[in-house]
Amino acid sequence: MNEPSYQPLPTDLEQTLRGMGGLEAPQELDDRVALSLTAVEPAPEELWTRVQSVLAEEASADVSSTTRILSFRRFAAAAAVMVVLGAGLWMGGVFSGASQGSVSLETLRDQYGARVLVLRVEPSQLSATAQGLAGSLGAPVSGGKSL
Repeated sequence: MNEPSYQPLPTDLEQTLRGMGGLEAPQELDDRVALSLTAVEPAPEELWTRVQSVLAEEASADVSSTTRILSFRRFAAAAAVMVVLGAGLWMGGVFSGASQGSVSLETLRDQYGARVLVLRVEPSQLSATAQGLAGSLGAPVSGGKSL
């Protein structure tokens, strides 16, 4: 390699550095100065040709594996969205089909009323909490009527 040729520092920079007193520069500064003073040698053309072919092969291998991973993730995400939408549409059809059919409100009331035990009680027989709950559900809680 060529022998480095040192050029003198600008005078104002040299005076500033000398004015810093006994401070020592970190090793990194010495390394950077030495690196900046070295001459740059161009690489041989055949070296660049070999390196370029190796880099192109590695880049194409990385892209193909990344593309396979991303395409699988996209496929999995699309399948999950389709399953959720399908289940939502199916459940919407199941629940909305019962109320949209030819079944009348009276029929549904009788059908579900048969599953429930109904007791009629006086408001005075209920606790304050039960009276509040009954009132919030629309039952009359005053006037002596049965609940």
